[in-house]
Amino acid sequence: MPSRTERERPKRCGQCTLCCTVVPVAEIEKPRNSPCQHLAHGGCGIYAFRPRSCKTWSCAWLVTPTMNASWRPDRCHIVIDVMTDHVLVTPHGTGRSEAIEVGQIWLEEGYDHLVASERMDAIVEAAARNHHLAVIIRFADGTCLVRAHASIAADGKDFTGKRSQPVDQIEFKRRVAAALSEEESNV
Repeated sequence: MPSRTERERPKRCGQCTLCCTVVPVAEIEKPRNSPCQHLAHGGCGIYAFRPRSCKTWSCAWLVTPTMNASWRPDRCHIVIDVMTDHVLVTPHGTGRSEAIEVGQIWLEEGYDHLVASERMDAIVEAAARNHHLAVIIRFADGTCLVRAHASIAADGKDFTGKRSQPVDQIEFKRRVAAALSEEESNV
C-alpha cells in the first residue's frame, strides 16, 4: 500500500520512458518496441508538440493511486495500457469467432518470462475483478497471447492462450466488424 505522501503527491514519469519504446505511435509511424525518434535524455524532445495519441495516452501506474513505485514501468518492465483493445476468440466447439474487449500489457524486450510471474497473475486477476476483462500481453517480437482469470473464463479455469502473431490490422478490423455484425444479427 502506498504511503500517505505517495497517495497525495501526483505521480510523474520521471526518468521512465518505457512507453516511448514499447507502444507504437501511428501519427509518427513509430513501430512497437522501437525507441521514439523524439526521445531525449529525460523525456520527450517534442513534449509541447507531441502527437495527439501521446497527449491522451497514459499508463495505469500514473493514474492508479494504489500502484506503488515498484509498479513504475521502467522498474517492473511492464507497461499496463489504460486503453483497451479487441481480440477475436473462437470458443471451443462453436466454430465462430467473437470479438472481446481486453486490457493491454506491453512487455519490455528481454522480459518475456514475466508472463508467468506473480506480478502478471496480479494484473490478470485485477483486470478481471475490476473491469471484467481478459488481457492481451504484447511481446517485443510482435507476438502476443491472451490470459483470462478463472472468474471470467467460460470454463471457470485460468486461461493462457498460445503465443502467436497478431493478424494484419486491416484484416483484423474486417474480421472484428464481421463478428460484431453477426452478434447483432443474432440479437
